[in-house]
Amino acid sequence: QSFRTPIVLDGNPLYLGVSIGIAEHPRDGTSVDELLRAADTALFEAKRDRNAYRFFNPGMQTRAFSRLSLVERLHQGIERGEFRLDFQQQRGRDGRLVGCEGLLRWLPGGGEMVLPGEFIRIAEETGLIISLGRIAIAGACRLRRALRERGWPGLAVSVNLSVRQFRDP
Repeated sequence: QSFRTPIVLDGNPLYLGVSIGIAEHPRDGTSVDELLRAADTALFEAKRDRNAYRFFNPGMQTRAFSRLSLVERLHQGIERGEFRLDFQQQRGRDGRLVGCEGLLRWLPGGGEMVLPGEFIRIAEETGLIISLGRIAIAGACRLRRALRERGWPGLAVSVNLSVRQFRDP
């Protein structure tokens, strides 16, 4: 609660955010290194919720390893070209086709499709969303060109982009 009150510096209020990760001896580790790793893992969880504190529990470590694995798989998936756009028709009120929306899909080699809800947030957090946005834009442009060449110049092609995409030069 003490940190919710702004600190005034040169007449300007500064609001601080505080996140705390807590590890207990000996439950969470017996060495300094083990305790620091546990506290850091708990801090990561607290930062995700913002302005929170979290006590370490072994499930946090499992989630952290799972996240790291997903980040590694995302990098590999981008390098291997495992992402594609599936296009969904968009129709006007009269039922006439007016365009399509490209939806990003991840099909890892030899695996099942990974749904966007499982990887988009991590891609945002790690900056990999920039690469995924480029894949989406390139796919939409290819489809737009193909539609124009086939005599459908008026159809709109849209994709969803991250705010981070607009900040990337």
